[in-house]
Amino acid sequence: PALRFAVLFSACMMEIGALDEKPNFPPQEQKINIDSGVHLTNNYHSSRSADAFNVDAGNEYVDSKIKGSFLHSGEADSFCPLFANIEESVNFEKTLNIHIVPHTHDDVGWLKTVDQYFYGLNNTIQQAHVSLILDNVIHQLLDTNTNHNRTFTYVETAFFSRWYTALPSSDQKSLKRLISEGKFSFANGGWCMHDEATTHYMGMIDQTTLGHSFLKKELGVIPKVGWQIDPFGHSATQGTLMTSGFGFDALYFGRIHYVDLENRQKEAQCEGIWSSKTSPSSSPSASSSVFWGLTGSNRGNYGAPDNFCFDSLCADEPLVGLSEDDLRTRTRGFLNSVGIQASQTKGRNILLTMGSDFQYAQARKNYQNLDLLIDAVGQFLRDGTLNASDFFGDRFDSVRIFYSTPERYTSCKHADLMNSKQRPNTVKRDTSGYEVEESDAKFNPQNWAVKTGDFFPYADCDHCYWTGYFSSRQSLKRLERVGSSFLHAATQIDSMMKLYFSWYKNEPIPRVKERVKIKSTLGKPTRVPSWNSSPFYSLEDAMGVAQHHDAVAGTAKQHVAYDYAKLISSGISDANAFVTANLRRILLSASVSGGALDDLSYCPLLNETVCEVSKQAFENDDNEAIYVFVYNALAHMRSEAISLPVYEDVTYEAYQYNSHVDSWSHVQATLVPNMNYAQVAEAARFSLYLDALEMPPLGFVIFRITKSTTNFHSLSVKNSAVTPSLYHTSREATSSHASNTVTSEPRDEANNLRPRTLVIQSPDDIIINNDIISVKFDRSTGVIQSIQNIDEGGVILEIEQRYGFYTAFSNENSREPEKEDSFNVKGDGMCLPGYINAEGDEMPWLLGSANKWQNAGAYIFRPTTPKESLHTLSPKVPGSVLVFQSNLVTEVHAEFGELGQAPWIKQISRIFHGKNYVEVEYAVGPVPIDD
Repeated sequence: PALRFAVLFSACMMEIGALDEKPNFPPQEQKINIDSGVHLTNNYHSSRSADAFNVDAGNEYVDSKIKGSFLHSGEADSFCPLFANIEESVNFEKTLNIHIVPHTHDDVGWLKTVDQYFYGLNNTIQQAHVSLILDNVIHQLLDTNTNHNRTFTYVETAFFSRWYTALPSSDQKSLKRLISEGKFSFANGGWCMHDEATTHYMGMIDQTTLGHSFLKKELGVIPKVGWQIDPFGHSATQGTLMTSGFGFDALYFGRIHYVDLENRQKEAQCEGIWSSKTSPSSSPSASSSVFWGLTGSNRGNYGAPDNFCFDSLCADEPLVGLSEDDLRTRTRGFLNSVGIQASQTKGRNILLTMGSDFQYAQARKNYQNLDLLIDAVGQFLRDGTLNASDFFGDRFDSVRIFYSTPERYTSCKHADLMNSKQRPNTVKRDTSGYEVEESDAKFNPQNWAVKTGDFFPYADCDHCYWTGYFSSRQSLKRLERVGSSFLHAATQIDSMMKLYFSWYKNEPIPRVKERVKIKSTLGKPTRVPSWNSSPFYSLEDAMGVAQHHDAVAGTAKQHVAYDYAKLISSGISDANAFVTANLRRILLSASVSGGALDDLSYCPLLNETVCEVSKQAFENDDNEAIYVFVYNALAHMRSEAISLPVYEDVTYEAYQYNSHVDSWSHVQATLVPNMNYAQVAEAARFSLYLDALEMPPLGFVIFRITKSTTNFHSLSVKNSAVTPSLYHTSREATSSHASNTVTSEPRDEANNLRPRTLVIQSPDDIIINNDIISVKFDRSTGVIQSIQNIDEGGVILEIEQRYGFYTAFSNENSREPEKEDSFNVKGDGMCLPGYINAEGDEMPWLLGSANKWQNAGAYIFRPTTPKESLHTLSPKVPGSVLVFQSNLVTEVHAEFGELGQAPWIKQISRIFHGKNYVEVEYAVGPVPIDD
């Protein structure tokens, strides 16, 4: 016998960045010299209070396990001290701290696949090699020939974990020492940097948990700062649940609407407090607010200031090798940029993100120039050849510039706020309550604005609204949801397996594979679970990658999208193998099946109406029974109509097992034709719906299905035409204008079809109901017109339903901006995604000419004209509407397309017995593109 298991869920180019030289990690006992000048000191700690940054009083900012050269628990940061009174803070208030934060942004798939990025493959697409980046960065951080206390911040744990686990143990120890010294730090720490618009919050939680589990178990690290620098807009869910809920003290990101950005730059509001409160007038609470700030020098990105990107992928001139006069000129330009950034926020600390996509493959080049920049700023300001007042006016008279991390910067911003409270708040407001701009009030951290709601939609110019990705690659978006649902259901089942085997069987749960590592406890080796010991690790890995802001968003290249789908499918297959093996042990008892069932398998293609189990079981005349196992992953009891693909037009008998009385109970079953609108070659001809009643929470139900010896079943087919073709055969069903009831007709053995009585409804509409809701359709088109709630006094909701499309803006010359607009090159010198040359470098884009060149695409939604209306598709001509009706499920089929063309949108509106909703299923395509 066969049993189906279902889970319900409601090079040919030279590579840039060869290894600087073979890493020669210094022994652990070597000391790294720290200059006492403009570099980091040995003191770094901040105790927090509960009234800021969502941190409980008394909590240590740095995890107690992380201690080192400038991360000493209990000591204060000498650059950002907390003062008891205003007199102590006078000298510090005039000093600007410039935090240099080296980092790389490594997309977990985009133009290349995850493996191609990690191993540096296929560089004809893009120069990117993640493992080389990490190799060279660590080499530079361990360099003892520098007086600078270099730092580096990393984010994507999917890449880092793969790299770290391949390191020799000696290199792992050296890395851990860098972490303990605060030189190598983590921000975000998730498996990827997830999207915030198209993800589900469970996926966001899962991928962050996976990354944090690795960091905690392998390195003893708990990230304290959120780092969402590249996603295309930001949600309130991220600002609250995904930030304070993860224990982050702050959240930093790069992209907000260009108008919002311009206003914030003027008002010095490029940092502030983000609250989940719905009203701006509400006071943020410690549990609902978080500190947020912009990266990329407040310019809408996450890169270095203009002309100061020193990576091998950048075209900016290096500082190394310049004459003193040229170096002074470049330093003056740098301080000019810093002065602008300082005027756009409050307090005496600013953050400079020195890095971008896949940078630091040549880490030595980056750090040599950054070292020189730090030295040059300090030297030219000390010798008086440059004056702070020329860049900062009377606000700052001195500057400290040093390597830093997002965590340290957050600590310093907290100190800004606490110290500002030692002074009276000088903010002034006009008679309407709006703030009057005065310098002291404008830059006072006490006056950080409170942000509520989302940073959506994101746009960086008039015609550049990043809303196209909301619907890009819908199939991949659906697969991500299926994989996430399967993972949660499988994890629940695994937990119950453990209880079953440990409590009732007193034996360990069987494992398909188990990852362990050996630890020494009191001199004895002990086997302990590894961080990736879960039997579902391959699916967890795939789902973590799928949350990336170019994965579920649908903005990766096609071959990368295929790779994401392959990873998810492979992960589901691995997880299914484990779950199936264990379910077979505990569920397939003699009382259920009458004998041990030796075949238990999962049908992964139910959305295509394909199931090999049911096909093989019923393809002979032995009347073999199949058993369907259904798991309810919800925490409450539910009743559902379960759909099973079947391939023969016969009557089926269905029974549900009742464990309380050890017997089978007959359940209602209905056979509905599968019109196969998606044109799946292996699709079953029918779907068998089962009435699954009272499925227990986190529990199972089992069905037994056999062919009936009597060829009758209850279904009527209604059509608004006289002679429709029901099964794509030459046989035409007869029509009846008299019957409006369920019919049972004798089977026509010769044609393997059963003649069905067709019923024409009233001339004006079709009405279907299930005693809870009543749905009215236009008789000729199948379009929903209204839904009536029968249970709630007959309240009627009028519905307007349309399918349509916008003509996408396209400019054949969009890659060649006009020369006369060249003075309008945007400050960051970057472009919108899609404008990539053969090396993967982004081409400069012109803000002034966006009207001429910005195409619609996977990222950008842009119709041909700004005022273009939706091109509505007409329903197919009268005669195309089909109605399949039974006591369990009723379907209304409709088709849509342009006049004169074959319909290319097929819709099924479906209501179920006992449900208060209408389910609408649709298939789009093939889309006509000849025009």
